[in-house]
Amino acid sequence: MKAALLLAVLLAAGPAAAQVVGDCDGPAAGAQHVYAPFEATIRDFAGGAIRVTALDEGPDARGSGMMNRGAYHLMVTIRREDGAVTDCALVSAREGEGFFGMRTGEIAASEDAGITVINLPVDEVLGGDMLVARTLYLGVDPGAGTVQAAYEAPVDPAAPDRDETK
Repeated sequence: MKAALLLAVLLAAGPAAAQVVGDCDGPAAGAQHVYAPFEATIRDFAGGAIRVTALDEGPDARGSGMMNRGAYHLMVTIRREDGAVTDCALVSAREGEGFFGMRTGEIAASEDAGITVINLPVDEVLGGDMLVARTLYLGVDPGAGTVQAAYEAPVDPAAPDRDETK
């Protein structure tokens, strides 16, 4: 049921709600940015039809200040049964800027009506100096070759009505 609700949110949101889902033709999508441990940073879903690869552009992309910008991106590839890649998308926090961090060991997925919903905890820098933990949701449709992305609303630990049981 939760997967169906997340799928509905992703599909209703459409491309405008995506952080940034672009083509894999820019410098951030280069193979030199794949990093270890590979069992945590490269994950297959939907019987191998979907591969999610974490990419790190390195210290040069981060800038001089610790909270300057993010350098982590996700590359999502969709494969045919014969293994050939048919579609590739690069997911970033903003145009030209990655996430400040990703907890790839916590990535999870569920499937509903042929759509795979992948969720990944990420950290994003807002306003140049505020680090916000979020959950990034990807809706991947291997049949259509599409990837959509949306955030869960950030959790405010200071909110007085926060319910820990949800």
